[in-house]
Amino acid sequence: MSTNQDPQFALDVAFSSATNPLDSTQPMFAIGYGFSQLPPGTHWKGDGQKAQKVQPGSRFYFAAFDTANGAQPVSKIEIHFERADKKTPFVDTKSPIVLEGSNISSQQGNSAGCNVVGTMWLSPAYTVEYFGIDPTTFECVVVVTVKNGNSFQIDPEIVVEGGGMKP
Repeated sequence: MSTNQDPQFALDVAFSSATNPLDSTQPMFAIGYGFSQLPPGTHWKGDGQKAQKVQPGSRFYFAAFDTANGAQPVSKIEIHFERADKKTPFVDTKSPIVLEGSNISSQQGNSAGCNVVGTMWLSPAYTVEYFGIDPTTFECVVVVTVKNGNSFQIDPEIVVEGGGMKP
């Protein structure tokens, strides 16, 4: 079980809802992402776009940042993990994770992972599961849909560390 002393991680996605698609039936890849982490007793810091290594028991968030003036409200965030068994890195959570309505909250915010300021939507916290001694890689697709129907997509990786850590 997580405590306030456990590390926290976030996958930050940044986009501009002022962007328009060439083909409105396809998601746009006009989006950036970065991981950020909050080690115990410190401030959030960016980790860049490489695969993020996380420890079992950590809390993990998904955040979307619209950098456009007059941001479009986010109506849905979907996280699809590309595994046949529907497993995610999180305790008691299957793929896809779909966040809508009261499952995402809105406020002004800063993204340490993407180095942007904008309107932010934040997921509830997920607890990272323990998978054994070897690191386990989870590739995912994150799709953010805004009120006008446009969607934005990224494809990051989350690596749950092994090394004999205890759950």
